[in-house]
Amino acid sequence: MPGTNRLLHFCFALSLVLWGGCKDDSKPRPGPKLPNNQQPSANTIGSEPAAVVTNITTGTAGGELTLPLIGEPRTYNPLAASDRSSETITRLLFAGLTRFNWQTETPEPDLAHKWSVSADGKTWTWHLRKNLQWSDGQALTADDVVFTWNDIIYNPHFINPLADTFSIEGKKFAVSQIDKTTVQFVTPEPFAPFVAFVGTVPIIPRHAVRGYIRERRFTEFYRLGTLAFRLVGSGPYRLKEHMPGEGILLERNQLYHRSDESGNRLPYIDLVRFRAVPAADDLPHRFLTNGFALAEGIRFEDLQSLTAANKTNEHQILDLGPGSEPRIMWFNQNTNAPGVAPHKQAWFRDSRFRQAVNLAIDREAIIESVYDGKGGLPDGFLVAGSARWRVDSGGFPHDAARSMKLLEEVGFQKNDKGRLVDAKGNALSFTLKLARGSRTSSAVAETIRTQLETLGIHVTVAHVEFPALLHSLDTEFDYDAILMGFGGGVPDPQTARDILRSDGPMHYWHPRQSAPATKWERQIDELFTRQRGELDFEKRKRTCAEISSILSRELPYLPLLIRHKHAVVRTKLGNLKPVAASPFPLTWNLEELFLQ
Repeated sequence: MPGTNRLLHFCFALSLVLWGGCKDDSKPRPGPKLPNNQQPSANTIGSEPAAVVTNITTGTAGGELTLPLIGEPRTYNPLAASDRSSETITRLLFAGLTRFNWQTETPEPDLAHKWSVSADGKTWTWHLRKNLQWSDGQALTADDVVFTWNDIIYNPHFINPLADTFSIEGKKFAVSQIDKTTVQFVTPEPFAPFVAFVGTVPIIPRHAVRGYIRERRFTEFYRLGTLAFRLVGSGPYRLKEHMPGEGILLERNQLYHRSDESGNRLPYIDLVRFRAVPAADDLPHRFLTNGFALAEGIRFEDLQSLTAANKTNEHQILDLGPGSEPRIMWFNQNTNAPGVAPHKQAWFRDSRFRQAVNLAIDREAIIESVYDGKGGLPDGFLVAGSARWRVDSGGFPHDAARSMKLLEEVGFQKNDKGRLVDAKGNALSFTLKLARGSRTSSAVAETIRTQLETLGIHVTVAHVEFPALLHSLDTEFDYDAILMGFGGGVPDPQTARDILRSDGPMHYWHPRQSAPATKWERQIDELFTRQRGELDFEKRKRTCAEISSILSRELPYLPLLIRHKHAVVRTKLGNLKPVAASPFPLTWNLEELFLQ
């Protein structure tokens, strides 16, 4: 599903606005030095289950891993990180109550060793591990969890999208401390993705940043100029050095709580060095010349050059299969779009027209001609790239004859020039907008144009700058159709809330409706609300199947294809578990990796 691209590390990227000013009240507290990789062992926690990873090979400790970092991070504040570079770093510095296992697509214990929910589905109780420590040696307790939520996320002085995400019908979750290791959340109504969403929010150290929060300087804590010993976290690594324009060096957090079955405390690798790469265009060259151990997010356009270079540079190119970032297109159905001609608006709002265009597109031909076969057919309308949530959508067949029949039902006929015209003589034509700069996106658009031309549909492909495209679809609504790629996040249908609900700001075809414009949109609203409150996975999946069925019939947007993800690896790493759907397909479990 074209989910919001706001779920990389902890569900949603943020945009925050602050007020006021203060000084940091934390004191220098260098992290403790421990003698070796096994002390103290996570197996000494007591009666609670130890934080032991059981599905990995026991690795060899030590060494340094060198990775690329595209662009300069903007912050080390994990609740303000809205760019990929910042997320790349902060995900390694902080931990949440749970961690998301990208292989099983489920959350698993992290700072919390267990959780439970009441019979009415509204009260969630989290049990933190005993003896957790921040990287500076201070105790990590329920105080920090409550502080993260009540003092930061729900702070009325910050404009914080998480506050809206973690509320139901405008009512926020009630968060309280039961004791030093127990936290309780009470939701206004049952909230099905509670564990996956709440659990992955990075917990913030109260003792280190409370001064900033008290005096309303949220975005100033953990900014790039923060001294390494002040940047306190609970993730597998801690900041050792930031070299502006050059890179970032992380060192293992010796107080990280997870270990392997032999009692070796993770992470295995001592140092992770991120070297700066100015832009994605530079990644292939920098990989070949800078000694990177691996590079994720290799573009299809760069595969040829990397393959050719492999003759003199030992590396392996990995095709990870379809990811979670589908290409989609949709027609403007916004009734408040003055820039769309009335006769076109009538076409776009007719589901038969959308079905006809859908059938006219030969997706397999696009994948073969544009991506050299390195792409997948759409796997439905919800949660792209997820095996756990996949439901049968009936596929996306190419059927030109059926397409033409539907167009005739709408009232189109071919004129003496072979062009389709409607009953009033209007030629069937529309403009397909897309962002300028991507050769593959342009090739997809041109292939669609050619395919539709064979039926008598005239398509004009218009390339515009990306900010202008966003303004067009979100503010001006002055477009006929748009082609765009969207990224996914933690696999859960709730990530599509802003897309599927009729009042959603990302309801592509007709956003922010005051009331559902169609009967089928009202049905989706009702079903979406239902699945949000169904804690039983199978029941929830059946409700999602009902939503998918409506979407496959009405086709408010047309899933086109899912590009394969690619990576390149030079260094042999143990416990490498590639997952194409993850935003970090090779390093999502970096703390478990070791040098072989």
